[in-house]
Amino acid sequence: MPAPPLSDPGFEARCSLEALRFGLVPHRHIEQFTLGYEQLSKWINSSFPVLEPRVHKVIGAYGTGKSHTMSAIRTLAKREGYMVAHVEVNGEGMTLSDPAKLIHAIYSTLHSQEEETEYPLVGLLEKVIQNSTSSYLPLSGLRAVDAHLGVVSMLQHAGTLDIWTEQLEAVFSGSDEVSATDLDRELRKQTRASVQVFPAVPRSLLDRPNGLVESLLGTAWLAKAAGYKGLIITIDEFETENKHLTKAQKQKLMLTLRAIECYVSGQRNLPKVPLALYFGTVGDSMDEGDVYLNDLVEASGGSALELRFFQKEERLELANRIYRFYQEAYQLQRPYDPNVADRVHTLLDGRGYVESELLRQFIKWYMAFLDVLYGPPKEMA
Repeated sequence: MPAPPLSDPGFEARCSLEALRFGLVPHRHIEQFTLGYEQLSKWINSSFPVLEPRVHKVIGAYGTGKSHTMSAIRTLAKREGYMVAHVEVNGEGMTLSDPAKLIHAIYSTLHSQEEETEYPLVGLLEKVIQNSTSSYLPLSGLRAVDAHLGVVSMLQHAGTLDIWTEQLEAVFSGSDEVSATDLDRELRKQTRASVQVFPAVPRSLLDRPNGLVESLLGTAWLAKAAGYKGLIITIDEFETENKHLTKAQKQKLMLTLRAIECYVSGQRNLPKVPLALYFGTVGDSMDEGDVYLNDLVEASGGSALELRFFQKEERLELANRIYRFYQEAYQLQRPYDPNVADRVHTLLDGRGYVESELLRQFIKWYMAFLDVLYGPPKEMA
């Protein structure tokens, strides 16, 4: 999005209001739009990994703000100096039972506070090479990481890295557009050097769960060696795995979870790195995956955050905050009128919304009421 004109002080506020209109998280002002932010931020900050991997759970029914909380986790993590990534699983096109697709979806969102780049993994490797005096560097021990550092370093010295960056990023991120075998062969042919390029996860189905873990910890290691504090990944909608996966897919899901547990519990001789996975779920005590997730959190020394539905008084407080942004966005001088929010509650009561729908519907209707009453979007057009 282009930078706002200097004469447009309401630009940032309007961006957040537009996010609310479309039911999206207002990332630019997530603190102001997060009820109970101080308490939430304490849990988030205490959950970040320092030296070892962690797995955490964010538990809550639909409508309690899991996705909003996941966004807050990533926002705070970036401010603290971590790299972040996210994925939403759905038990169909995107699932933990398919590590190859999952890893590509995760790496497609990889970024930090300081920059968002089209080639984040190649960029990380470049930063590690530049920061080669890092005391963290000798802790690698991962073949793919060492090999990829060597490839990028060689191409840098040859002055040809730009030519290969897109293809390298595709292979490192698990894209199916470029195969590691083809790129490896082409690199050897063009550079006449003995190089090796590894795929994000192995082609063998049996090796993919462990390959997923090794890829994630390798990226966390790179992040640390490049000067970041580590890697934070949020995995939302975990409960959908139970609804849509076939029996065979559930078995693959359990293999992935067990591979993660083996690493975070220290059963595999792999480097300990500052990597944290946050699973968003409804916490179904009858689902095998959710039950195993509890064990996974415990094995890693992680923790769980349980969300609840917001009450009427809290929705009224949110209305007040929204209105302050409305005033800033559209230079509106009218004072806050609590009767507008009360009218929205009356409307919601009449329509019989269930508790899980109330917060989203309240925001939607409150924004609509403000637009009808004051019409700033029309005035600003």
